[in-house]
Amino acid sequence: MELQEIWLDDPTQIHAYKGDISNHFNGKANVHTSVPKQLEFVHISASKAIALEKINERLGISREEMIAIGDGYNDLSMLRYAGYSVAMGNAPDDIKSVCSYVTLPNTEDGVAMFIEKFFSEGRFVKN
Repeated sequence: MELQEIWLDDPTQIHAYKGDISNHFNGKANVHTSVPKQLEFVHISASKAIALEKINERLGISREEMIAIGDGYNDLSMLRYAGYSVAMGNAPDDIKSVCSYVTLPNTEDGVAMFIEKFFSEGRFVKN
């Protein structure tokens, strides 16, 4: 059974109810926001971390070799899973706090800046 529902509301309403709703669905659905006015309900076995885990299994790429880049709560599982995590500058502070690096906001080409800076420095080149 597929589950993906979205609740759209004023961001203050979403924020006010998110904790209680998350507790209610604990173990039954993933509940998160990707944008402040949107609360998402996703099947418990669907997350970005699970997707990275499948890449690990199929391609033999270890967690330590993975880089994840994100800016929202829907990215949190992926950011925690990857060996190196990058938060966009526009991400909430609690997302930034779990990441290895914070780049520029998405409106200022943060992903491109990260790729240019870190790969040009040879930080992720395997010997």
